[in-house]
Amino acid sequence: MTGPGEGKIPLRSRVYLTARGSRVELACDVYLHVKGYSRARVTHLDLESEDINALFPPGASKYLPVVVEGNSLKLKLGGVVYVRELRAPAREIVVECPLLARALGSLRSVA
Repeated sequence: MTGPGEGKIPLRSRVYLTARGSRVELACDVYLHVKGYSRARVTHLDLESEDINALFPPGASKYLPVVVEGNSLKLKLGGVVYVRELRAPAREIVVECPLLARALGSLRSVA
């Protein structure tokens, strides 16, 4: 986790892990990291959280399919993963961010 920096736009968001009807809120900072700043090779979403680090090691890049529905982005993990540190299953990461969801519009990507 690197925190704020040049070219990292903080987004007011709430982040959850969801699976099998459960939903666990994460303490998470969300940034839109703009290409060309702070070593970003592409514009991407930074989710900075110790809980996210349990899923993906720091410094790792992960390209996940995303679906925008209403005010949320749903990042699909490709199956159910058990997060031992949270004692919770996870099928997707949900980022509630009305500003970003509106900017992206209706979207269903494939990774």
